Amino acid sequence: MLLAGRWLEPGDTNAITVNEPFRQVFPGLKVGDMLKIKIAGKDNDMKVVGFFQLAGESGGYLGYTTYRLPLRPDPGARPGAVIPHHASQAGLNLAEQEALGRALEQRMTAGNFKVEAVEAGHSLTATTASGLNILTGFLLIMALLTAIVGSIGLTGTMSMNVLERMREIGIVRAIGASDRAVINLVMAEGMLIGLLSWGLGTALSFPITSLMSNAIIQALFGASAQFTFSLEGVLLWLAIVLVLSALASVLPARSAARLTIREVLAYE
Repeated sequence: MLLAGRWLEPGDTNAITVNEPFRQVFPGLKVGDMLKIKIAGKDNDMKVVGFFQLAGESGGYLGYTTYRLPLRPDPGARPGAVIPHHASQAGLNLAEQEALGRALEQRMTAGNFKVEAVEAGHSLTATTASGLNILTGFLLIMALLTAIVGSIGLTGTMSMNVLERMREIGIVRAIGASDRAVINLVMAEGMLIGLLSWGLGTALSFPITSLMSNAIIQALFGASAQFTFSLEGVLLWLAIVLVLSALASVLPARSAARLTIREVLAYE
């Protein structure tokens, strides 16, 4: 994933896109700065045009550069790799990435590089996503359980509201309100409470999610996470909250509708 700047473009010379660990070694490094990289025993001044992050710990310093640099190892270089630009081609499916990886491995082996492993980007992304999906599923289950417990609490709250407002319900019934009108009144109140709780929860979820995602990604991958959110997910939770609020208000609403005018006006 590109974090800043851009990928390499046709016509670039002495340009390099590096991964995030470079920023840990050079905290002030930014797009447009120059890096001196030793390749084949020769110093090369490279212009940093972008920063990227892999879906997992890279285990070293990685960079994408142009074709013209010689593919010869430098025995004194620090751990890492400088990768030719064609390895970063976008829009390839898994099979095409694997074929490109084999071709790259052959070329680097011919240049006396020791290739330890070649893995397609799609494969790495799928492997990382499968592990995160387990964590995401667990958190979703916990969130649903919390929502169900909240709906049970809302049922108790609405029942108490009905008991405390029996006189108001009696007056409404006395001026001609039907059972349906009383039910709609109680259910609307319950759904309004659910809507307010959804709004407050959504507002609090942004800072909490940002802190939790950074902590988890830092622990797993040794890198910070880029915070994003799904509008579809926010709207889905709105629908879930409204449905649970309506279900939680059904019993109190029916209890209110079964009250007679005599009972509610005589209530002390």
